[in-house]
Amino acid sequence: MISISILDNIIYTSGGVCAAQGFGANAVCCDGGDSTSPDLAIVAGEKACKAAMVATRSKFNGASLKATRLLARRKSMKAIIITGKNANCYIPDEDMNAANYIITRITSALGAEQTGIGLASTGIIGKPIDADRIVGSTRRLVLGLSKTGNDAAASVLRRDSNQKNQYAVKFDIKKSHCVIGGMVTGGNIRQHDFAGNLMILTTDVNISKPFLNAALRYAGSRTFEMIGMSPTVNDMVFIMSSGAAENKIINQRGDDYDMFVNALYITMLNLSKQLVKNSYGCSKLVECVVKNAYNEQTAKNIARSVVSSGSVMSALFDPEIPLCNLVYYVGGIEGEFEREELSIDISSDVGKLELCKNGEILQFKQEMGEVVPSLDEIRITIEAGQGDYSAIAWGGD
Repeated sequence: MISISILDNIIYTSGGVCAAQGFGANAVCCDGGDSTSPDLAIVAGEKACKAAMVATRSKFNGASLKATRLLARRKSMKAIIITGKNANCYIPDEDMNAANYIITRITSALGAEQTGIGLASTGIIGKPIDADRIVGSTRRLVLGLSKTGNDAAASVLRRDSNQKNQYAVKFDIKKSHCVIGGMVTGGNIRQHDFAGNLMILTTDVNISKPFLNAALRYAGSRTFEMIGMSPTVNDMVFIMSSGAAENKIINQRGDDYDMFVNALYITMLNLSKQLVKNSYGCSKLVECVVKNAYNEQTAKNIARSVVSSGSVMSALFDPEIPLCNLVYYVGGIEGEFEREELSIDISSDVGKLELCKNGEILQFKQEMGEVVPSLDEIRITIEAGQGDYSAIAWGGD
């Protein structure tokens, strides 16, 4: 379904979650203090929106995620609230009560009782969230909603002011100009008291709820789910569609649906890479591309295993460990592939280094291997030689 010819017609644009028609955003500091350090954000539709979400693979769900999952089943939703410093989880009884209290009060402030709102939480785990403090900021949060509020909202999800965590694309469906935008956070690679990798998306495409769900699951399984980090209890991708582009409603598969899926894929791919780059302790981005695998699941397993492996990261970034250890690791991954068909190389802006070709480990100049630890972004390409399926995954050192 991902088509290179379609991707050529999808163009980056500014504006993040406010790039699409029909949305505003805002963020505030609940203490009423330094406005440059907000900890509560809102992304809201001007009218009721269709909504969909995908959530963590973890069997232990945080309270905010549980509450939002139930509300996302409704026909429409008005907004999503993001708390940025407390994950609101692992506090028996209290966390669910707090989530419901926050949702109820802000729903009332927005006049969204007939639709509902979602709640996404990221931050420290195991500490009670101050629901009264959040609810007390509702008036400022709602009154400040703005078409230019995307930077403020995105700042709630950033760990550092220099991080990039927004992306948007524009494209056409027939004669309608359409947009998908989003923002992302992350940071659980080495932060064991953290939960909540969040991706918040908006679009003005007119699409039915079932097909919005289907598109999100398709794109999410090839982007957000291919991040080589352990899932946390609050991991969530949430999307709202305003329909303001006024294209003919997408309620069946075809060219219009394919265009939407491809645009969503590109947006989520770039946000997923930003999520990894923004993670605590991550200074390098490692991308693994698997080509010509026997089936899609094998391609995904290989790619995700590589970027999740401490052994692979050690081989890449420890000058004392031979790079050929990366080849040995790949050879041990379960899947439908044979050594004789396997080729592996490492590439970056400075060039390419072949490690293995048709199952044979190649000799390479040691000084080229020593360059690898100094690179900020590295791509590992694995040619499985068994079929036509591919996958991409991302991880960090």
